[in-house]
Amino acid sequence: MHPRHRPATGQPRCVEHSVDTADSSAMLNRLTGPQLLARVEALLPEHRERRFPPTLLLAIVALLAGKLLGLIWISA
Repeated sequence: MHPRHRPATGQPRCVEHSVDTADSSAMLNRLTGPQLLARVEALLPEHRERRFPPTLLLAIVALLAGKLLGLIWISA
């Protein structure tokens, strides 16, 4: 650290106070309120359908990882 820079002494206390007084339901209400809802929805990615169910995808990844690591030999 540069000698002229001093660690911020008030910032950790401010963060602790913010964490202690956080109200998740109030934050959700603000995000879904009429003033911010359109802006929040505009930032969300478009919904995509899954090509493969999670179990099939896990099996594919495990098979490829095993093949790459030399643990599985597949002959055609």
